[in-house]
Amino acid sequence: MEYSSLAQVYASQTSLAGLDSTQNQAIRLICGAFRTTPTAACEVMTNLPPLRLRRERAVMIAYEKFKRLEECCPVRSLVDNWQGGNRRKRNSFMHSVRELSKEVELPQNRAALALHGASSPANAPGVPEVRKSLIDPEVNKKCTKTVLRNTARKTVAQYPTDSIKVYTDGSTRENLGQKTSGYGVVVRFPGSTENNEILGACSGRSNYVAEMVAIQNAVEYIEERLNEKTAQPSPIVLFTDALSSLQAIESPADTLPEPLAKTLACVGRLQEKHEIRTTFQYVPGHVDVEGNTKADLLAKLGTKLDPVDEPQTFEQARAIVDELARDKWCKSWENGNTGREVWQNLKGPSKSDEWWQLNREEQVTIA
Repeated sequence: MEYSSLAQVYASQTSLAGLDSTQNQAIRLICGAFRTTPTAACEVMTNLPPLRLRRERAVMIAYEKFKRLEECCPVRSLVDNWQGGNRRKRNSFMHSVRELSKEVELPQNRAALALHGASSPANAPGVPEVRKSLIDPEVNKKCTKTVLRNTARKTVAQYPTDSIKVYTDGSTRENLGQKTSGYGVVVRFPGSTENNEILGACSGRSNYVAEMVAIQNAVEYIEERLNEKTAQPSPIVLFTDALSSLQAIESPADTLPEPLAKTLACVGRLQEKHEIRTTFQYVPGHVDVEGNTKADLLAKLGTKLDPVDEPQTFEQARAIVDELARDKWCKSWENGNTGREVWQNLKGPSKSDEWWQLNREEQVTIA
């Protein structure tokens, strides 16, 4: 059903009701619920949004992709030149876009859809070494803050003093219903006690995008300093708490968000021109690692700046749609009339809920 979400826009109400019924039965089977268990409660427990919201999300994401195609593309032409009109029965794709656009504020300054190669970054030249665990792989966020802090500091200290050490972070804040994102970067060159600080605002509204932009700006700043010969070539170690960005780097190149694609291109140039080895190291946030704490502060200051009016990428637009769809789901669950007993203990869908730590038999028994 997920793959047909976009096509479901054209389906009749009877067909949609049948699909909804199929999902409702499936999620009851997954969580072992009774027939009388509220559907909304089952959806939250299984972290599976209603089909209606997934259909709306698919429509807006497809629209953003179509608007970023080349102008000579027939699909782009159809979307750009749509005149509207009314239908008596079923809506069309563009009718759905028109209605949903009243709820979603999408970027008007759009960047062209980036087309990357299909090769895997893991085998491409210039890709940084990615380390997604601390020096002790058994230590994670479930440990006490003291253990986490000490292990994070040991992880930072293991790298040579002659390395260029970089700390990056992203932040998002909400003000009067509007979300703004910022990024912060701290760069320390070997032999210097001075921090080179960078901060700025992002046109995107998600923390994920801000984290990626921070990493991109960090490596581009180092490249600029090396090209100007105001810094000496040295191994680069970039510390970040953006585990999702590190995981994305290991994805196929044709699925990379634009900031990460530019980051890898820059890393490749650094390796080719300056023979610099680059390592991306994960460190947990908010555990008093000095450079990380400073980058976090810069990122928060960045959210108060006016973002540069630059074309927003497809990944940024998709992040906006995803965020708004999830907010809409959470508000519907919070203000709903069913499943209030579950709501008392589960305010929203969350993979971190202890229910997910149980085995299958225990989950079904509790549900």
